[in-house]
Amino acid sequence: AAENVEDQEDKYVLVEYLTNMSLASQLNVLTKLNITAALVTDLCPLAKSHGVMLRMIVEDCYQFVNEVQRQVGSSIESDLESSSSRGDMRGKVASKVVTSTTDFHFVYQLSYRLVALPLGSATSGSDLDSREIFNQLSEQPVILSSRFAPFADRRTQVWDLDLTPLLRNIDDTNMQMIFAVDKLHSECRTPRSNKDVDSMVIYFIAMRQWA
Repeated sequence: AAENVEDQEDKYVLVEYLTNMSLASQLNVLTKLNITAALVTDLCPLAKSHGVMLRMIVEDCYQFVNEVQRQVGSSIESDLESSSSRGDMRGKVASKVVTSTTDFHFVYQLSYRLVALPLGSATSGSDLDSREIFNQLSEQPVILSSRFAPFADRRTQVWDLDLTPLLRNIDDTNMQMIFAVDKLHSECRTPRSNKDVDSMVIYFIAMRQWA
């Protein structure tokens, strides 16, 4: 590995530059999810000791409110004419069909929750181990023609992302990216064929799938 480093130094510099730029761009995007510089500073030591998982939890459900009966008139009217047997009296009656219907009122609830917790944790754990980044709930009134909602139970979906590769390449004292290839490692063959770049490629793919 050492023999090839000198000849390809410019390529190593390029690989490190592009990787650090990509990491910085991702960190900038994550700030839109309320991942602040202060939170990153808190998570960096945890990333070095255990690893950090970013977990997005999405829950939705229908909450029944009440049922309301109402009368719905037909848009078609019919006229009925009648006369007496002697023909000296005539009358006209207009009729319209009115149907009784029942509306079932629900509230559709959708919540988003983002937490950071130690890698491999099945639950959020204690306050010392986890950080709630944001928790948002939205509601929408819904009127259905059936007492039964589209789905009966609360649905929960969870997406996890190993954020350790990003956090371990941040200098938390100045928020600068510090990714570098270990050129002297025995498995370092080229600027692309080495364990450091391979691990970052896996991370970038995971981030794209998570996002």
